[in-house]
Amino acid sequence: FVHNVDSLVTRDYLDARFGEFEAKFEARFTEQEAKFEARFAEINSQLVLHNWILAAIAASTVIPALHSLFSS
Repeated sequence: FVHNVDSLVTRDYLDARFGEFEAKFEARFTEQEAKFEARFAEINSQLVLHNWILAAIAASTVIPALHSLFSS
């Protein structure tokens, strides 16, 4: 047992190692979150464009159909 005393892991060592691991994990998590936010912003802008196009298509087909339905 005496010859393994130098290789024992102390609480301070573990705290330091877990602190390093947590810092790396937080950095990776923050980086991934930024990437996802950029992708979601791009998708959201495309969705807004598609909604406007769909509204224009619906207005150009529904309004003439209603006009012809009620004018006869």
